[in-house]
Parts: sequence; structure tokens; C-alpha cells
Amino acid sequence: MKSKKNVIVASPGWIDDPFRAFTTLVREPLFEYPKRLREMLNEGYEMPRVDVIDKGASFHVKVDMPDVDKKDIRLKVTDNTITVKASKTEQKEDSGSGYYARERSSIGFYRVVEMPEAVKGSTAKAKYENGTLTIDVQKEKPKEESEVKVE
Repeated sequence: MKSKKNVIVASPGWIDDPFRAFTTLVREPLFEYPKRLREMLNEGYEMPRVDVIDKGASFHVKVDMPDVDKKDIRLKVTDNTITVKASKTEQKEDSGSGYYARERSSIGFYRVVEMPEAVKGSTAKAKYENGTLTIDVQKEKPKEESEVKVE
């Protein structure tokens, strides 16, 4: 931080860490996002709406996924992402005198949510109710820096 006439100006993180700038500005848009988009489109998934709410020591995440069963939802939490995937396939057959009909339908959701801060996957709790998946996950405590004496 720089101080000038009692005004504190915080510098963006990419100025202090050029590798973070590369990751944020180049690697993710060129490599990560297209890869995820290709995966989603190839598998026929829709991208559900997501709300991420900062609760101080934790995050509360809401994911809209109507018409899927709780048993069909897959949830994965890593250091800074939450991946949600769900799919449902239905097949109906009907026959009568002189006709036979078969209909198939499928619905799927896939979303990778980049968290603003690192989270502890082991603390994640999820609940699915009325078409909305809610996830509560604790933030990872920042790693402490320690000064090392040079001998």
C-alpha cells in the first residue's frame, strides 16, 4: 500500500505478483474457460444460475437446478472452485391399438464456480430443496508469513 497525504491506495494484486497477472489475464481466458465450455457443450449441459454470498468466515452458494433428483447431483470442492454437475434422463413408452410411441428427454447442468478466496473442501455442506442446491463452505485461513533469521 502506498500512502500519500493521509490517503491509502491499495495496489491491485497483479502489480505485486506478475505471475498472478499472467494467470488471471492470459492462462484462464485462453485455456481454462474454453476447456470448460467445450466440456459443457459436448456433453449437452446447461449452465445454471449461481449466487455466491460472502458471510465473513464462509461462503453461501446457491445453484438453481430444477427438475433433477438429489441422487443425480455431483459436487466437488477444491481450493478455489466448486464444481456442480447433474443430469436426468427420462424415457416414456406408450402403445395401443395400431401405434407405438417412445419419447426420451434429458436435462443436465454443469458449472464451475471460481471462489473469490480459497475454501476448505472438508467443511462443505450441501442441501438440495425446491430445485435449488445450497452449499455452505468455510474460507481457508490465510497462510501466516514468518520471518526467518539469516545466520
